[in-house]
Amino acid sequence: MLRSVEQRMGAVFFAGGGALVRHGPHGGSDSGGPGSLPRAGALPFTPPGHKQGRGADPEVVKVLGEEVFRTDLLAFGGLDDRLGSGRVLERAEELMADAVHAEHTFFSTCGSSLSVKAAMLAVAGPTRPCWWAGTRTNRWSPA
Repeated sequence: MLRSVEQRMGAVFFAGGGALVRHGPHGGSDSGGPGSLPRAGALPFTPPGHKQGRGADPEVVKVLGEEVFRTDLLAFGGLDDRLGSGRVLERAEELMADAVHAEHTFFSTCGSSLSVKAAMLAVAGPTRPCWWAGTRTNRWSPA
């Protein structure tokens, strides 16, 4: 079945790290960069917050605009990956560091909850326990 789909489309779509990415008949992504993936017809197979604006609150869209949602893609599975890195994530971190006058920035690719926990732990330091909502196992304390 995949062979017939590939023959009809002249390309293969696969789910890799969260996005259905179009790969051309000779390999490599046909995406052309983060802004072109939504226009190229890539279908999101991602967490609910990364659906290129589908279901976004209309009030938020009024403030931020539609383009910010159309280009919201996960870093892996088409935008930048180990098979053909375009240094997209690394370059974005460099640009952000320049923008905020920092030596370096790190973007979390593990979701906003983990990012918030990492920030809380950084502020709390190694000697104070840190609590957050959830089960009783969601507590970090220095050993």
